[in-house]
Amino acid sequence: MGNGFEKDDFFKIDPELHLIGEMETIRHFPGVQMWWRAIDNIRLPLMLGMKPSLLEGLDPKEITKQEDPEVILEYMDKYGVDIGCLLPESMMDTTGFTSRWMSNGDMAKVVEAHPDRFLYQPNVSPIKFKGIKNTIWELEYWVKEKGAKIFKFYPPEDTYINDPELWPFYEKAQELGIVLDIHTGFCWVPPGKSKHALPIQLDDVARDFPELKIVAFHMGYPYCDDLNMVAMGHPNVYLCLSLLIP
Repeated sequence: MGNGFEKDDFFKIDPELHLIGEMETIRHFPGVQMWWRAIDNIRLPLMLGMKPSLLEGLDPKEITKQEDPEVILEYMDKYGVDIGCLLPESMMDTTGFTSRWMSNGDMAKVVEAHPDRFLYQPNVSPIKFKGIKNTIWELEYWVKEKGAKIFKFYPPEDTYINDPELWPFYEKAQELGIVLDIHTGFCWVPPGKSKHALPIQLDDVARDFPELKIVAFHMGYPYCDDLNMVAMGHPNVYLCLSLLIP
């Protein structure tokens, strides 16, 4: 398979394949420019600590933004990933809440072009900002009409994970039996608010909704110990090491 990766019999699913959409139409927003400057700043620290063998023969495209989502398939094949959950970025805080980076509908087009390799992962953010009732409607639509099974909530652009106003949404998510991915820890890139995603807040949600399957993205970094404690007490909280390359 190249780059030292051998084909094996393990089934691999990547729950966090980001779709960012076309930047040209929103690049003028100061928040968008701030976001990408931060990405440039964190790229090198993220790469530090990787095994040298993983960097050998690394295609430059792998660490730069690609406009064509079809490129994902090329690297799924390279690294032996069988199924990818496609996640359209919202990041409405970067545009002053005037527009999303990529819609769930745009994501669906890519999934439906390769249904054997991709799964829907609608981004329901920002939940509170666009309205709880609207979000619940959207959740039900994707589950009942499209068969979606996994969703993403990005608190840094919205509100605290344990904001009581989100309880009806969590209740509906539990009722529908979905997997809910939640960004935890620092938001990595401004203008998102890190205080909205502290992993200790998951304790409240997991306690009140014990049947809701929650995946905590990024291991709650740098509050990994806090997240570990939450997960030990709540079997419905699962840990994800995404983005923690070293």
